[in-house]
Amino acid sequence: MSSISELENAPEYPEHEKLDKVKDKSQDLGFFLDWLMNDYTLCIWIESKNSIFGDDEIYEPSGYYSCKVDIEKILANYFGIDYDKLMDEKEQMFKQLRAQMG
Repeated sequence: MSSISELENAPEYPEHEKLDKVKDKSQDLGFFLDWLMNDYTLCIWIESKNSIFGDDEIYEPSGYYSCKVDIEKILANYFGIDYDKLMDEKEQMFKQLRAQMG
């Protein structure tokens, strides 16, 4: 199968159709992000917060903390694709394929 639309009796998969249109760009950006995260640390600023007991005890000091990111979710967001719907569609595709295979 070369495309989503070739699934027999396939319902519409709008998020996968969006993904199919940007596949080449998405792969190139994905390779770049993978390289970036392997060679550099991405971080986020976190402001200190007081404890839940209301005293001056601090859980974490303010500062930069490294963070993990999901490349697939970043790319989906960048290209206007709803990642959760994409995963739901993927599950529907698997169900359909299993049903077709008997």
